[in-house]
Amino acid sequence: MFNVYINNEPPYFEKPLKNFTIYVGSYTKYQLPSYFDPEQNPLLTLTNLTAFPSFVIFNWTSLEFMFIPTLDDADTHSLITLSLFEGYHTTNASFHIDVGVPEQPTIMKQ
Repeated sequence: MFNVYINNEPPYFEKPLKNFTIYVGSYTKYQLPSYFDPEQNPLLTLTNLTAFPSFVIFNWTSLEFMFIPTLDDADTHSLITLSLFEGYHTTNASFHIDVGVPEQPTIMKQ
């Protein structure tokens, strides 16, 4: 009798996902880091587990986010959670987006 062990590691992002503080009226791009499956499973899939806020646009082909917040998004905090699945293991990764209002410059009169 003998035992067969199959080693299957979960998929992962090459780098941790980045948190953001962005401002109303700004335009910010974020390229997701590459993701991998150690066994190079061809069924590796990426899905979003949370609905994207209205100011978030994601291009599934280029894996690039665009953040374009308006005044309606001011003072909000959003959590984006993505999932990698390779047929057996699932890995979830999240990042935060805080939307602020840029400070108004102080005008001094003499």
